[in-house]
Amino acid sequence: MKNRLIILSDLWGNEKAEWISIYIKALSVTYEVKFYDSCSLAGISTINLSEEERHLFFVDRGIENAVNELLRLEKEEVSILAFSVGGVIGWKAILRGLNATKFIAISSTRLRYEIEKPLSDVILYYGELDSFKPKGLWFEKMKEIKFQVEPNKKHAMYKEEEIMNKVCLKLLS
Repeated sequence: MKNRLIILSDLWGNEKAEWISIYIKALSVTYEVKFYDSCSLAGISTINLSEEERHLFFVDRGIENAVNELLRLEKEEVSILAFSVGGVIGWKAILRGLNATKFIAISSTRLRYEIEKPLSDVILYYGELDSFKPKGLWFEKMKEIKFQVEPNKKHAMYKEEEIMNKVCLKLLS
């Protein structure tokens, strides 16, 4: 039986997510993969919402709603691959009891506000040019968390083939 991997989307959810199929195809060889649309988990009606409106909804109550829904849906051990806002959803769900052995988040900039770290094996990826990535002091406080800052990359780097390959190789090793 394959280990389970859940993938948590960015704030666009299923919209603008053609790139996610590359991760799913590569990782399905080794994992039983379940994709979660972060907007659906959060209960956001995405019709005609701008990026800023989505962001505000997630910050206001969507992250908490999504964590609660994920905890309701997932009762077994999983690994997590999360993008942007999906990263903070997964992080908080682990802190509240989700059994995750491995947690990889890419461009999850809202983690900079977190003060407690999950006990899972954590690997974080950020683009050097992402102005909202956590600062060095945050990483110092979060001892034992592995992270990589990718040179000359921006927030949406997780949609780039180079990063896709790197992350998939890390999950498959």
